[in-house]
Amino acid sequence: FFSISDEINFKIDSSTGILENNISPLAIGPYSLTLSASDGDGNVNMKSITITVQAVGVTPPGFKVAFIADQGLGVNDSEAVLNVILNEGADMVMHQGDFDYNDDPDRWDAQINSVLGADFPYFASVGNHDDGAAVWPAYQQKLTDRLALIDGAVCTFGSGGIGVKQSCTYNGLFFVLSGVGTMGSGHAAYIQDEMANDNSIWRICSWHKNMKAMQVGGKSDSTGWEVYEECRAAGAIIATGHEHSYERTRTLSSIQNQIIDPAWPDANNVRVGEGSSFVFVSGLGGASIRDQERCLPSIFPYGCNNVWASIYTSNQNANHGALFCSFNVGGQANKAHCYFKDIDGVIADEFDVTSFNSVPAGSSPVAANISPPAFNEDTESIITLSYTDAENDLATSAALSALTNVSITTAASCITGVCTVGVTGTTDYNGPASFTYTVTAGGQVSNVATATLTINAVDDAPVALADSYMTDENTQLVVAAAGVLINDTDIDGDSLTAVLDVNVSGGTLTLNANGGFTYDPNTDFNGVDSFTYHANDGTADSNTVTVLITVNPVNEMHVQSIDMTAKVKGKSTKSQIFTSVTIVDANGPVAGAQVTIELTGFNAGVTDTVTTDSSGIAEFTFSSAKAGNTYTSSVTIVFKSGFTYDPPSIPSNSITI
Repeated sequence: FFSISDEINFKIDSSTGILENNISPLAIGPYSLTLSASDGDGNVNMKSITITVQAVGVTPPGFKVAFIADQGLGVNDSEAVLNVILNEGADMVMHQGDFDYNDDPDRWDAQINSVLGADFPYFASVGNHDDGAAVWPAYQQKLTDRLALIDGAVCTFGSGGIGVKQSCTYNGLFFVLSGVGTMGSGHAAYIQDEMANDNSIWRICSWHKNMKAMQVGGKSDSTGWEVYEECRAAGAIIATGHEHSYERTRTLSSIQNQIIDPAWPDANNVRVGEGSSFVFVSGLGGASIRDQERCLPSIFPYGCNNVWASIYTSNQNANHGALFCSFNVGGQANKAHCYFKDIDGVIADEFDVTSFNSVPAGSSPVAANISPPAFNEDTESIITLSYTDAENDLATSAALSALTNVSITTAASCITGVCTVGVTGTTDYNGPASFTYTVTAGGQVSNVATATLTINAVDDAPVALADSYMTDENTQLVVAAAGVLINDTDIDGDSLTAVLDVNVSGGTLTLNANGGFTYDPNTDFNGVDSFTYHANDGTADSNTVTVLITVNPVNEMHVQSIDMTAKVKGKSTKSQIFTSVTIVDANGPVAGAQVTIELTGFNAGVTDTVTTDSSGIAEFTFSSAKAGNTYTSSVTIVFKSGFTYDPPSIPSNSITI
């Protein structure tokens, strides 16, 4: 006996357990159900399941398709490629012809079964190594048998049957398999008719051969341009093989003329929609690997008017592998992410695809990319938050989160669909930064996109701080390197030099680039002197600061006067000379100073040291002066502690007997 928890939306046959929807149509979205099975004896088994109802023409989230061609059997890398497909979790393979090169359908089918299983969804179009009249029907039978095991695949066929003119819908993906250039005719008309009857978001055209301009090897024109242009007009991805290499174009608005869509020129972001598509060759399924013969050079950007977004041949040391595309990613039904991975794990190409084909109402916008991604430190950058919306709804708001090394300085806003935000890096920071954001358009919130930023370093101006120094009157001040720069800083760690702006006024200054300086105060100057300077880091100047120099006054004593008199004593040839020296300072007479008085004259010279009295006077008498001689006195002061004097202030005196 079977029962179900949600009897409003679903019904279940209590005897058979067949589950059906109870409401038609069911609203799009997930439904969580609990199924119960009872044997009537009290034994109950319960199971929780989730049923997701999708819009018509929408793939399941993350539905992954592997594209290969030019395969071969296990003696080469064909089995290794199938194992990559298995390990990458592909949900389906689309094979663009050339199966095993041995006309051996049994071995080819067994090879697929041994790795992927007999019921793995595997679709293929005929290649020029598969089309033999004796063997192609056997390949078709293998494909027919496999199709019968693919649950949910709905296919129709034109003349030529499976693999020649075949259109299928599987898990919301619509694709046409064609034998153009290999088998049959009227392929362009068949593609046009099939595409006209479809409204899926994702459409794919698949065939084996190509036109010369749509591969980079030595292949010649084989298909005509009509099939390419019909698929482009329908907004279908164009998958080919034949050339044993991998290459992919940018978005093209004309495939025949190789014109890049001016609205989508980005190599790693392509679109499909009515009138735009891209082409790829994925021919590294396991057979040989060929050279790049066209559109040289062999490094990006390539030749041929820059049409090619990626090329992977023997010139690029290619190995065998497959192109993988995951459809309906990031919560966006019209978004796909693709990458080519070889058997060594090398990702040779990676890109995103946006479909502008029929989109269910209410589809969310797709947030991706910001501009500009780089700006200077300590400067606000107004960043545009890019997005796409399959319904062309304009964004009305944006929200930021997870800010790293940046802060919002102008709030995010959307004006006529253009969303911007102002951000500034952390003070003085340079390096990587990021934030995440969403936009809202048509009432739907986008995926969470990550904005990766680079904050460029700039030369920050140094910061100078004021300084002060002190010296005594009439005493030179000597300041060693780094001097005035010792307390100045530069956040970038640059070396600093000192540059004089305004010189001192009370003395003589020599300012060295290393910050050291000498200062000589003017004679007898005391008080405060100053100069200004700034620091330079080789590029930027700091602020200007003032350096104060305090010149302390000193208590100077000096000879105020020297008086000399002569007195004749006894004989006229002998006389006495009296010398009186007066010592004063700023406060008056200086007592206790030792004064050495030297008296010089004709054949005579004598010195004596006398201490000044309370009046600051030191007296000296010379009793042996001779008449007719001239005597001159000079004075040397033995200073008291704490006193200095200015030698030029000492006078001299002379007398003639």
